[in-house]
Amino acid sequence: MMTSPTNADSRETRPLWALNATELVSGYLAARFTPLDVIESVLERVEEVNSLVNAVVTSDADGARRAAFESTQRHRDGKTSQRDRWCSHHDQRQHSGQRDAVDLG
Repeated sequence: MMTSPTNADSRETRPLWALNATELVSGYLAARFTPLDVIESVLERVEEVNSLVNAVVTSDADGARRAAFESTQRHRDGKTSQRDRWCSHHDQRQHSGQRDAVDLG
């Protein structure tokens, strides 16, 4: 599982699925990870916990991966839009079948 970089005091690393939208945007812009990395982390987490919480009824993992790949390409090409920068986390959660109210922690 890919994790986020350590925080400023080097005591904590968190999995990418646990980052908030601001942390994701910062990581994308600094090229520490990509939208594709994040969606893989989210999909892995859904697989780990969904049998316990039964939160995801339908999932479009292939569609989520396609959208994340396209967003990753735009970031690499320097063609990100405001939508990419501020909505990618929300979009990935929706594409993975998660609802924003679900806490997978």
